[in-house]
Amino acid sequence: MRHIKKVIIIFTFCFAALSAESQDTVSAKSVEKGAIDLKSGNYKDVLTSFFQLAATDLTGKNKSFEFKSTLFGIKLRADSTLIVDTNFIKQTFYRNLQFEMKLNVDNNIKPQTFTAGIKYALLNRRDKALADFRGKEIGDRIGNYMKNIEQIQVEYLQSESFQNKSSEDKAQAIKELDAAINKFHQDQDLESLPKDFEDFFRNFLKANSYTVLQKGIDSAYKEIETKPLWTVALNSTTNNFNHAIDSVSFETVFLQGGVSDVFEGDVRANLTYKDTDSANDDYRMVFNGKAGLNFNLFKDVKTKKSLLEIKPQFEYNRILKGLVPNEEKERFSANAEVRIRITDKLWIPLTVKYDIKNKNLFGFLNVAWNMDVFKDFLKGD
Repeated sequence: MRHIKKVIIIFTFCFAALSAESQDTVSAKSVEKGAIDLKSGNYKDVLTSFFQLAATDLTGKNKSFEFKSTLFGIKLRADSTLIVDTNFIKQTFYRNLQFEMKLNVDNNIKPQTFTAGIKYALLNRRDKALADFRGKEIGDRIGNYMKNIEQIQVEYLQSESFQNKSSEDKAQAIKELDAAINKFHQDQDLESLPKDFEDFFRNFLKANSYTVLQKGIDSAYKEIETKPLWTVALNSTTNNFNHAIDSVSFETVFLQGGVSDVFEGDVRANLTYKDTDSANDDYRMVFNGKAGLNFNLFKDVKTKKSLLEIKPQFEYNRILKGLVPNEEKERFSANAEVRIRITDKLWIPLTVKYDIKNKNLFGFLNVAWNMDVFKDFLKGD
């Protein structure tokens, strides 16, 4: 029951994080949001930007429900100014530190074990590249662009067509204008702009060479995606029956983008130490290693967001200590992970494993929901 209460508290906090609204206008947050949205689903499963809820092995007997959060995501809920350029750059440690909690249940959704852990990115060139990007020439150009956006809005508010509106229409027009400009920065859609503002905005885009600016941003995004990420994690699992620590695991993950943003290398290693009831061995030690390539097969034409990913990989398991009778000491398998993006936040990962020696096929259905706190900072998300 204690575990269920923990999960309820976590879910309540997460939904509260999505419900608030802010009155901020368009700023460089749009650019940073774009870089975060363009991260692969595979990357976000390793290190989330803010929060993530996930359910694993939904069709199997050993299901689990997991919550992940970076310390930066939690701090940002308390202080929205951390997303501002100068403050954001100072938050490296907090963006690289992630907390993880997992409730493991049986086929009847009865709690079995509870896992808690901490992960830190020892090497996060993707995050560093994003922070540095804000101080480069392209970052300065974006800053000037955003200032000009504000100026063109002021000119529109002073125009005769706007001044002739009623007070209620003015308030509605301002709300629609903010939402339409945000929508344009997400998918370059001009159709949502108020008709009497459209000419203002089209002339503004020509004067500010928006096409050239967008190409510069796209190029910076692609460069970010080729950078490496290396994380280490420590997790402990508590047995639901006696509430004692049942096992401890150490994990490391290394992701390396390719020469393009089409694929990324993925290498993982995990060492688990687990108590046993065996009279012969006090503990059991198991090693698990994986290596593969994650491919972005399809992307949205406008937003460049990944829509379909597939990761072929090889997996190796070896029992270093605590082998039980009739158990294989080591096992090789050929795996394939397929991730389908249903919405901006919702991913459906499907894992297929093939036991090479015993010729057995296994399938695991998962769900991952990446919660975006930028919803609170960008209207029209």
